[in-house]
Amino acid sequence: MPATFTPGYALLIGVSSSANEPRLNVPVAAAGIRAVAHVLADPAFGAYPANQVTALSDADATRAGILDALDALALSTGADSTVFLYFCGHANYGDDGDYSLITHDTHFQKRKVVSGSGVRQGELIAKLRAIKARRIFMIWDTCHSGELVPAYSVGGTPYIGAPLPAPTVAAFLSTGKGRIIVRSCREGQVAYSGSGDLTVFAQALVAGLQGNGTQNNRGSLSAFDLYRRLYLPVVEAVAAQYGTRQEPELLVLKGAQSFAVARYRGCKPEGECAPVPLPASTAFREISPAYSQAALEQMLPLPYQHLNADRSDLRPAVQHMPAPPRDQITVTMEHLNLHIANARRGDLAIRIRLQQLIAALSTALQLTPAEKLEAAQHVARRAEAAITVAMAITPDQQDVQYTLSRFRETAAVLGLSLPGVATTAEQIAAEIDQLVRR
Repeated sequence: MPATFTPGYALLIGVSSSANEPRLNVPVAAAGIRAVAHVLADPAFGAYPANQVTALSDADATRAGILDALDALALSTGADSTVFLYFCGHANYGDDGDYSLITHDTHFQKRKVVSGSGVRQGELIAKLRAIKARRIFMIWDTCHSGELVPAYSVGGTPYIGAPLPAPTVAAFLSTGKGRIIVRSCREGQVAYSGSGDLTVFAQALVAGLQGNGTQNNRGSLSAFDLYRRLYLPVVEAVAAQYGTRQEPELLVLKGAQSFAVARYRGCKPEGECAPVPLPASTAFREISPAYSQAALEQMLPLPYQHLNADRSDLRPAVQHMPAPPRDQITVTMEHLNLHIANARRGDLAIRIRLQQLIAALSTALQLTPAEKLEAAQHVARRAEAAITVAMAITPDQQDVQYTLSRFRETAAVLGLSLPGVATTAEQIAAEIDQLVRR
C-alpha cells in the first residue's frame, strides 16, 4: 500500500504566458509544471498529499499570485516540512537595476522589467526566509541559469532575459537550514526543449521522480540522488540532439546533507534517508556559508530585516547587523571576477583584462567616503549587470548598450568625487564593446 509523503509541500510555478509581451509565451513551461505536479501527487510515485501540491501557470502566475502562494506556503508549513519549489520562466533586470522574476502580468520598458511589476530578488529572499521548513529543494528550470529562451532553438537569440546572478543563488542558500538548489544548466549554457512536450530537463526530472534510474533510500527519494539521475540523461540528450552541452548544476552550502524530497515509488518509509555523498562527476558546487550569508544580508529589503527574529534555526537580522557596505561591494566584485573567469564567451586576453579592471574598480570603490557608499554599491551592481549581459552566449545588443549606459552614468556621478572610478569604468566599457563585437 503506497505511503503518503505527509511532510511534503510543493509550489510549482510555470510562467508560460505574458499578458504584455507575447514573445515571452512558452507553453512548454506550463506542460512541465503540470507533469511534475502529477507525479508528485501520484500515490504510486511522490505520494504528496494532493492538497499540498500547488501549481501556478498561465494567468495564475501573476506577481500577486506568486507572492500569495509563497505566503500560503509559509503559513501551512512547519519546521519538519519538506518544500519542493520549482520555477520555470524568465528573469531580467528592472529599470531600477534590481533583478526580478518575470510574471504573467509584468510590464516592460525598453525590454527591462518596470520596477515593482515582477518579483524582485529581495522580495523572493524575504518570502523564502519566512518559510519555517528546514528542508527546501529549489529547482530553477531556466536558460542561461536564469533566462528561458522563448524559441528553444539552437542559436536563437532570447528576446529578453539575464542569468540568475551568482550572489542571488548564494543568498537563497542562507534563507534557512536545509536549502538545496538545482539549476537546469550551468552559467553560460542553454537549456533545450528536446523533441517532446517537455523540456529535456523536465523530462529527466519527471523520470527521476517516477523512480527511473534512482535508488530506494529507506522508502524515500533523496535530493542528491534525484540530481544525479537528472545530470547524465540531460547531458546525453542535449549532446545527441544539439551537439552541445547542458549540465544541470547542484548548489549547496559546504557541509550540507541530502534529505528526502518524495517517496520512492510510493514505498513505505523506513526511517530517515541514509547519508548520501555529493554526486561525483557532475556539476555540483559548494558555497561558503559566510559568503552566502553576506549575500543574503546585502539583498534582503530593509522592511524584512527583522523577519523571523524569534526563529533559532536562522540567523535573524535583529541579532546582527548587515554586512558593512564596503564588504558588500567586495562580495559583488569578487563574484563578478569569478563569473568572468568561468565565462565561456570572450577570449582569454579580454577576460584577463576585465578581471584586472574589475580589481582596480574594486580598489577605487573602497576609497569612497561614507556618505557616498550607496552610490558605490550601485556602481558595483551595474558593473555586474553590464558584464553578465555582455557575456551571455548570444548577447542582445540593446540589453548590452542599456546596461552599459546605466553603468557609465552611475560611475560618472561618483567619478565627480573619485575620478579613478569614472576612468576605470570607461576602460571596462571599452573592453565590453570589444567583447560583444567579436
